[in-house]
Amino acid sequence: MPILKQGQLNLSINLAFLGLIFIVLIFLLGWMNHYRQQQAHALAIQKSNLELAKQTLKKVKNELAVLAEYGPHYAILLDQAKRHEGLLNTTNNQAWISQLQAQQKNLQLFNIAYSMDLTQPSKPSFMSAYANLPVRLSAISLDFDMLHEEDLLLLTDALAADQSAVILWRDCEITRLHPGPWSSNQLMANLHSKCR
Repeated sequence: MPILKQGQLNLSINLAFLGLIFIVLIFLLGWMNHYRQQQAHALAIQKSNLELAKQTLKKVKNELAVLAEYGPHYAILLDQAKRHEGLLNTTNNQAWISQLQAQQKNLQLFNIAYSMDLTQPSKPSFMSAYANLPVRLSAISLDFDMLHEEDLLLLTDALAADQSAVILWRDCEITRLHPGPWSSNQLMANLHSKCR
């Protein structure tokens, strides 16, 4: 009998050891599953961060393209804002009028009547991203006769080409001066334009 008890004792020890190995194995499998889930979650976060970084890079590239395109205009705005001057300040008014008169002669346009409002602080919607930037604007109105629509386009392009101020045309109203056939006489205007 002692052999039988000793065999039972060995069997119990072996079964306990086997049970312990089985418990450790289950624990290891559970830990491995948990580790795998953590790694999958970390990978998902990294993919999300990578996608966010790609979107941010695309946004930055778009902003850089806008800055490259409109940078000279922003530089003028910033320079004049630092000096707290308007886009057309008292110093620039006479220069702008001279440029307008020079373009009138250069493009052989009829007389141009103009008016300028006083320079005032403004918060244009296109500058909303630069809330602390002091912007001052001067409203300008042009009133003139022309032979055809191209005269207006040539004048606005010539004025916009000057880098001393940023000029944004709000609207231009073109009316026909006389009913009837179009006059080919270059000494008589066909259209009238009012721009602001």
